[in-house]
Amino acid sequence: MPSMNRVLARISPRVPVLGRLARSSAATQLAAAARDGDREAVRALGHALAGSPYPEVRTIARECLSSLASQEAIDALCDCVIEEGDPGLAHIAREQGYLPRSEEKQALFLFLSGKTEAWRDLDPLEGHPLMMHALQGASPRVRARALAAARERGLVSPFCTLARRPEAAGWSPEDWRSLLDLSRHESQWEEIYALLFLAPIEIAVEAVHILRRSGWKPPEEDLPLWRDLLALVPDRWEYPDPPQAAAGALSGPGRTVDHAVFSPGGAHLATLICNGTLCQWSLPAGELLSSCRPAGGSATAIACSPDGLSLVIGAGDGSIRIVDIRTGAPIRELRAHSAPVTSVAFAFGGGTLWSGGSDGSVFSWNWPDCSGGNRRGVHRTAVTAVAAHGEMVASGCRDGSVGILREGGQYIEIPGTGHAIRDLVFCCGGAILAGVDERGTFHAWNSVDGTLRTLVPTTPRRLIAWCAAPGGNFAALATEDHAAVLIPLMPGEEVVRLEVPGQGITSLALHPGADFLIAGCRDGTLHIWSVPGRKRLQVKKAHRGLIRLLEVNREGTGFISAGWDGTVKLWALPSGELQTVMRGPGAPIHCLASTPGGELIACGSEGGILWVWETGTCELVHTHNLFCGRIECLALHPSGTLAACGDADGRVSLWDLGTGSLRATIEGHGGGVHALAINRDGTLLASGGWDGAVRLWSLPSGEPVTLLGRHDSPVTSLAFSPSGPFLVSGSHDRTAIVWSLDSGQMQSRIRGHTHVVSCLGITGDGKVLATGSWDRTVRLWSIPSGEPLKTIQGRAGRVRSLSVHPDGTLLAIAVDGGTLSLISLPGGTLIRTRVVSADARHGVCLVPARHMVAAAGRDGSLHLFGVPWTKPMGRTTPDDIAYVQSCITPELPRGQSAQWKFLERLLAGKFRHSIAYGGSGIPAGPYDIEIAEEPELNGMTRKGVSLYAL
Repeated sequence: MPSMNRVLARISPRVPVLGRLARSSAATQLAAAARDGDREAVRALGHALAGSPYPEVRTIARECLSSLASQEAIDALCDCVIEEGDPGLAHIAREQGYLPRSEEKQALFLFLSGKTEAWRDLDPLEGHPLMMHALQGASPRVRARALAAARERGLVSPFCTLARRPEAAGWSPEDWRSLLDLSRHESQWEEIYALLFLAPIEIAVEAVHILRRSGWKPPEEDLPLWRDLLALVPDRWEYPDPPQAAAGALSGPGRTVDHAVFSPGGAHLATLICNGTLCQWSLPAGELLSSCRPAGGSATAIACSPDGLSLVIGAGDGSIRIVDIRTGAPIRELRAHSAPVTSVAFAFGGGTLWSGGSDGSVFSWNWPDCSGGNRRGVHRTAVTAVAAHGEMVASGCRDGSVGILREGGQYIEIPGTGHAIRDLVFCCGGAILAGVDERGTFHAWNSVDGTLRTLVPTTPRRLIAWCAAPGGNFAALATEDHAAVLIPLMPGEEVVRLEVPGQGITSLALHPGADFLIAGCRDGTLHIWSVPGRKRLQVKKAHRGLIRLLEVNREGTGFISAGWDGTVKLWALPSGELQTVMRGPGAPIHCLASTPGGELIACGSEGGILWVWETGTCELVHTHNLFCGRIECLALHPSGTLAACGDADGRVSLWDLGTGSLRATIEGHGGGVHALAINRDGTLLASGGWDGAVRLWSLPSGEPVTLLGRHDSPVTSLAFSPSGPFLVSGSHDRTAIVWSLDSGQMQSRIRGHTHVVSCLGITGDGKVLATGSWDRTVRLWSIPSGEPLKTIQGRAGRVRSLSVHPDGTLLAIAVDGGTLSLISLPGGTLIRTRVVSADARHGVCLVPARHMVAAAGRDGSLHLFGVPWTKPMGRTTPDDIAYVQSCITPELPRGQSAQWKFLERLLAGKFRHSIAYGGSGIPAGPYDIEIAEEPELNGMTRKGVSLYAL
């Protein structure tokens, strides 16, 4: 019926009164559709009959429902009776003799309608298989009504049989308690004992207490197990945490280090990262003393005071901030420049602080009282580099010119080449000023008169890396053909070329005495040479990606390397021994994803960097720069070989994780791509974006398959059903849509949230959908019908992300502020809350392979936490025994350890019990083992273990 939604609205009591005629017309249209077999119309009339405040609507509904001729319409009415239990509809069905078409539903219909004799006649076999078959796929509401009816009639055995089926693992705690109460009421102690090995653990605990109070004892062969259970059973199951050793922080994406400086004596290190955060470290321990943003995120330059007590920070607003080297506490603020400060430097061997700015000015202050503030030079263009020695200062500019201000006020101006000066250093006791421009050309000037002594251009015509030690006699340049060139600054020395195999040099550093040269490479390797001996001393892998920065301490006893991955490592000289690894605040994580089993977990961070870890070892296995500014969303192929990444420009890129190569770029969205999902067999990719469109693409080619449809607002989340041909999308329009992949059409539209549907997830059996919203609720729905199952209220903030465990027993929820909640399913019981940063988009992910949950935050943190045990006993395998035994450690509190021991005894008993009672008790599972004694071979008896499944 094309206008069904409008018709339903016209008879709804929630809209203004439209007049009797309009209501009657709408109800008549529904009645016509119902007589034609429209199931939705039948349901609407059933609800109207039960709850409409308008007599004319109820009259039309009653007349129509009492005269149904189509079997489809009768089936729909009987379904309403089964689902709703409405007495008015049940009365009409009895009066008219309506029955569902299938015998299974007939049996359930008769049982719930109270027609006991007719039910027994239809379903007379032991165990009542027709009704049990109908209940296997029934909703929790129907199952609860059936259990209540069974208790009234004393029927225990059929429902205990139903509890042994795999579908029972999805029962709610209320269902299990109803069956437990029913069995206790009928004194069915053996059935309660059997429930120990089927039900959720909290129900098993209650069952043990019921049996203890009854005085019942199991068969003699089970008495040792029973005594263990009685000794270990807790008062209630408290969902104990696994040992903390199983959890921890992954090496999350660090921010790139732009500047680093040692204190005199090498006791402290200060680093400036790309967002202006200052980190102070104690050495050699590598302890992070403090981190702050002294220039409000606009720090541009850094220097350490000669006394090693203060740090001087140049800021983007033209100010100079002086802070404590240990705490980062502000000491003083200097203001002189009218544009960003580009360079700060202390005179080598002197007591003057110098600064240069983009406004072309150079200022000096007396240290440490910072008096003076004298403007010592003005250039026509921005100052790009400053160097000082004693009372002498040099400044380089954007136009390539250099100015030298000597003691006594003598000023020497060196004309520019048109290429900006990138760095300046006084060498050879201040006699020579060395510098390099943006094209990689090395210059050496006489500091007395400014005459050019040395000019060394490089072949790539761009600056790759260079270094020179203050007071030293050498400088070094990197060339594009994988070599480092040592340039002597004193006459009589030859230029030396040092070959560096690999992927090219990215950074250089010289020992203060020019004894050693250190090169960092694109592939993360370090090369250490002896300069006097002209030979390589060390080659070692230092970082996973390129080495961005090298810095040697003033004493020449150690150096640091800073990698693209954000780590800073301290090395000893000349041994090259690693002394410590330092990691500052991470880059913001915007999205998180994992393979279906959780073997790999990946995150996309600020700057377009993709990070992939193996959860089994917690090792970072892949780091790739995707050059996309920011990764908005992410999905991993089930094979772990391919990643799909969406960006703000409407593109989806497919990346080979092994090689880091781009396989395909997909375009089609008219705005940012905010959601991606890959189906279980890895053949389809779904994308959703700002334009509200939901599109399908083939994998691995990236070819378009179809446009499924559009939401009214941007798409926020996507999920494929693991076990059916369905895709679900959530949107800013406050709805979720279930799409049929077979027909390419909308299967159902789910309404109920009052704000943005921000995230969703589907259980492994594909039957339950969880949706999270900015209305602070999580709702559970039946798939694919979209029928509501449960609402989980009371979240502390907007729900940003959620993850559903594949076995459907656990839900992880992250809200604004980063609070992480763990909720047991299907009951919706809150079992744990953690205050942790989990505020990234899709920032929480359950890792089934390791019984953990991963949480990612916009502060760059990425943590793994162990999750409490929620799996029902009916879904356990012998592999679970080993995991539970690993959780019983001396470090656990006594109460938690006792709960894990109780679970371990229960598991051990289940699998032994399955064999002993395979025929009449619990059926043997596919993993059950039997110890069999084989015939004697050569006079010896050999014991073997046979695996079998009944």
